[in-house]
Amino acid sequence: MRAWPFAILHVGTCSFNPSQVERAHRDGRKVWWYFSNIPASPIANTMIEGPPCEIRSLMGAQTQKCKPDGFLYWLTTSWIWLSRGPITEGPFTTWDPRSWGPYHGDGAWTCCGPGGMPLSTLRLENFRDGVEDLWYARTLEGIFARRMEEKTREDELILSEGGEAAPRDEWCERARRALAVPDEVVHSRWDFSTDPDVLYRWRDEMADLIDN
Repeated sequence: MRAWPFAILHVGTCSFNPSQVERAHRDGRKVWWYFSNIPASPIANTMIEGPPCEIRSLMGAQTQKCKPDGFLYWLTTSWIWLSRGPITEGPFTTWDPRSWGPYHGDGAWTCCGPGGMPLSTLRLENFRDGVEDLWYARTLEGIFARRMEEKTREDELILSEGGEAAPRDEWCERARRALAVPDEVVHSRWDFSTDPDVLYRWRDEMADLIDN
């Protein structure tokens, strides 16, 4: 494969290849993933017809497992081009959630509210929840790294005095499993859970480890 001329590469989630990402990292480049109107189910997207939890999985558990350096999306307010009147009352509205053609929700994670201000959707709120899931994972990664460094120093001291290094404790083993993202949560980009209870169990486990 030829060398890439760009500092940041943008790769679709449907063609994201971890081995190529590792090579890009070795070459000092960052790799962001993205989607637009494609791919569709079973790979995560934000189409209205799919489970809202898809984007939560992508931004949290799948990002933790696949290790892209960032996420690119083209637009969240495509309704600004379609001259649609704002939502001014509810809960029932006449708002048309389609983007164009068969792409229902592509580029439209918000609706137009009073004064032209964006109104959130369940898909946008699941995006937020996924970013929060990732924050838990990255916070735990930092704690895990510090504890492993401390253990390494302790082991080196014990070994220098003729002793035997202690095995990893239960906390470290639990943290290692959580950070690897269990297959129950994400097995692959096309095989992942959209059950909020499954995602919350993973998140709660990380929260418990962070607190202890």
